Amino acid sequence: MERSTDEVSERRALRAASIAYHEATLRYEQLMRHRLMNPLTVIAGMADTLCRVPDLHPSDVQSMHEAILIQAQVLVSASTEPRALDDVEACVDPWPCTIARRSTRRMVGVPS
Repeated sequence: MERSTDEVSERRALRAASIAYHEATLRYEQLMRHRLMNPLTVIAGMADTLCRVPDLHPSDVQSMHEAILIQAQVLVSASTEPRALDDVEACVDPWPCTIARRSTRRMVGVPS
């Protein structure tokens, strides 16, 4: 049974769209891991310092507590209201979107 040209073209388009969606999802996951690891590293490092160094100056302790709170807010923001932080992230959607919309966008700084 022979497939029509339209059917073959449609299958190729669907395959290409599926690959593009998968690649975009992987890029988004990498970005989110990066965006979560930075604040977690700060929080862990500062908490460790606060626990291990008992004779810190009170102003240093206060600065570290403030840094921990700020980084915790960064985590909350990244996980509840994801948004692009720069041009590279501008076209990486946190939520699924239509293939047509995704295919009309170009990743800045990321090879195609």
